[in-house]
Amino acid sequence: MNAFPVRSSFSWMAASTIAATLLFMSRAHPQCQPTNVPSFTKSTFTEPTPEAMARFGYALAVGNVDGTSGDEIVVGIPNATTLDGRVNRGQVVVLAMDYTLKYTIDPPGGAGDPGNGAMFGAVLHVADLNSSSPAEISVGAPFADTSTASDAGSVYVYKWNVTMIDLHATLTHLNPSAADEFGDAITSGAFKNTGSQLELFIGVPYDDFSGLSNAGSVTVAVDVMGSANPVREEILAGTPRSPDYFGQGLAVGSFGILNEPAPHLAVGAYYSNLGTGAFALGKFEVKRWDGSVWKHLAEQDEPVSQKEGYTYFGYALAAGDFDGDGIDDLGVGAPHVGVCPFHPSGCDPGVFYVFRGGSTFPDVGQLKTFVSPEPVNPDSPGDRLGWSITTADVNGDGKKDFVVGSPFHYVNSSGGQKIIEAGRAFIVFGKVWNCGNTILSLQEDSPAADFYFGWSTARAAGTYDDVFAGTPEADLSLLLLAAGRAVKVDFQ
Repeated sequence: MNAFPVRSSFSWMAASTIAATLLFMSRAHPQCQPTNVPSFTKSTFTEPTPEAMARFGYALAVGNVDGTSGDEIVVGIPNATTLDGRVNRGQVVVLAMDYTLKYTIDPPGGAGDPGNGAMFGAVLHVADLNSSSPAEISVGAPFADTSTASDAGSVYVYKWNVTMIDLHATLTHLNPSAADEFGDAITSGAFKNTGSQLELFIGVPYDDFSGLSNAGSVTVAVDVMGSANPVREEILAGTPRSPDYFGQGLAVGSFGILNEPAPHLAVGAYYSNLGTGAFALGKFEVKRWDGSVWKHLAEQDEPVSQKEGYTYFGYALAAGDFDGDGIDDLGVGAPHVGVCPFHPSGCDPGVFYVFRGGSTFPDVGQLKTFVSPEPVNPDSPGDRLGWSITTADVNGDGKKDFVVGSPFHYVNSSGGQKIIEAGRAFIVFGKVWNCGNTILSLQEDSPAADFYFGWSTARAAGTYDDVFAGTPEADLSLLLLAAGRAVKVDFQ
């Protein structure tokens, strides 16, 4: 793609290792007041007992999981050695906010054993699924072996049980087959039980059915906490295609679409071509439960160029009220959008889109398009902006901000040289829709090549929400290559 129809322009101001872009300018509006960019501090943390090649920080989540005061940090380590000495099985650790270890979660043994290489902890979701407090931890192991298929994937739901975190349920696809990758994405929402019980939505992007290879699907687990073997349903694309990878991105919101009752489920299918012939153009679809079926409401493909393939539009999704109008907006990552002159087939700077919620959602006339505030290095294979997305309110103004990972981003060293694929994360501050959006850029204090800061993101609720970003390939020493670490950004 040679150009983006960017509806506004960036200016960039550097500030040591943390930089902020101010004035993502749009047309004037009476409510366009300067954005409050709060002060903040950063701290880095690692696994209490780091392990080489374990990839601490591959997934992050935050919530109160044991009923004590305050939240815990839940960290996925998908290549960790477990407590019984088995290599590359994966592990999840629960840390206090001072980074001390509280609990270690190993994969189950016996019939539910996912096997080595399952990537247990590659995906995390923390939510109170039955309104009873504390929150449950859902752990994705997308390469878990089942009794009938290898790499079919599993999701494990853990709950607090008086003194410890126990396994409550092991979820698999209704018809597991090899390489489904059940559990590549997880979210939750109250669609059927009016808020008392949340449904768990699980992406199965490589699901095969009806002769369609890798068409993808979403599994809905109903009343998860009411049974260790909950009812499971399946959501398919409106028009399934091969390969769509439907289910890689998931988000729940109230988008106002067609004035249909909320909530709504957005599902990304980052490899879809919508019949245009542009391979891996990508799309998202919007669904809702209408009392009897999962109703298809709309679909939207990559809005900028319907000729360019491999955009991965829909790879990551997140929902929140970005402009403060009381209706959720949808953030969509397209981390492979872009062509660079020196890498015509391999340069992927990425684009992050925000679709405004409302009766005409998704409407490309109500769309904001964000590109990296720094130009792509000619030698860079791509920043992949939009790889991960989280919503937070870091300045306490009541509008959701989007935290957008760009883990392959080149950053500048103190000597002005580029550090390849050190990674960044960008905070796009929420604002009245017709106003410009301030962008805050984050990187590690000590960035290094191929560390992938921004691979994962999470938030902790507060007066000013705090933000977390994972750096799973970080080397801690010559003996601890790819042990991984994470950064907390504490806003005041």
